[in-house]
Amino acid sequence: MEDKRQSTQNPGRDLTPEMLLGRTLKYLREARQMSQESVAEAMNSAGFSWRQTTAAKTEAGQRPVRVNEVVALAQLFKVSVGDLIEGAGGEWEAHARVLRARSEVERTGRLAFLASREAEDRELEHNDAMAALRAAEADLAKVQQRVVHATTEAEKGAGEE
Repeated sequence: MEDKRQSTQNPGRDLTPEMLLGRTLKYLREARQMSQESVAEAMNSAGFSWRQTTAAKTEAGQRPVRVNEVVALAQLFKVSVGDLIEGAGGEWEAHARVLRARSEVERTGRLAFLASREAEDRELEHNDAMAALRAAEADLAKVQQRVVHATTEAEKGAGEE
């Protein structure tokens, strides 16, 4: 099974369901002002072999959580199993939305970059076309001046005859 622990290069991007469930458990424990040791003692009383480190690893998402442990934890915190799962699931869904949004930001960023490159290319083409237009207009003005000059010279020559 692939381990998808939180990456140190991309914090917050590779959260596992165990990590998210662990966050919910930590929130519930702290809200009830319980220590990890007291959670371990309660789990031991429920028939599980837990230590403070087991509680810590569970909260950190560093160990798999068995279904019967989830049931016992729900009873300990006086919430439903669904509340434990939905608490984590709500964060999991929010996390998934963040990942989708990041992906969309990256995609649209690439599109914007490509569009800006395309716009720069079109701007260069436009500038070249404008320069060609100015050169053509200048050539036209010169030709018109020559025509006017030739017409004037022809009129002078016709008047002298």
